[in-house]
Amino acid sequence: MKAVFTIINVFSSCFLILLIFCFPNIAIATQGYASLGDMAGNIYGDTSIIMRVMWSACIIVGVALFLTAFTQYQIHRRNPKLVPLTTAITYLILGIIAFAIPFLEEVFYFEAAPTQQASPSSSPSSSSSGYIDIDK
Repeated sequence: MKAVFTIINVFSSCFLILLIFCFPNIAIATQGYASLGDMAGNIYGDTSIIMRVMWSACIIVGVALFLTAFTQYQIHRRNPKLVPLTTAITYLILGIIAFAIPFLEEVFYFEAAPTQQASPSSSPSSSSSGYIDIDK
């Protein structure tokens, strides 16, 4: 159990270090915008760093949970009363879930919502979806 807390402390420390090093980049990236709307329009380009960090974190946590499950199973084989088998199975299932999270996008093929480009000649009342762009 002490090893699990040590692993959690290591991961939280790594996340904090990444956050400290990424924060100045985010602050610098927001300086070139005149308004909050301009910054929000370009938000997808800035989230790729966070997406890669979370993808890597899921893989690392999944591998750590696999190793923990293997270790708990080895302890269970030596003394079944010390660690129940359900502990090893739980760590294994959590490891599979953590490892599979980054690949769900490829399995289900999530796609961004399509944006509707209105032509300059069309009026807002003639739009078929009822969407009115308030930024124009």
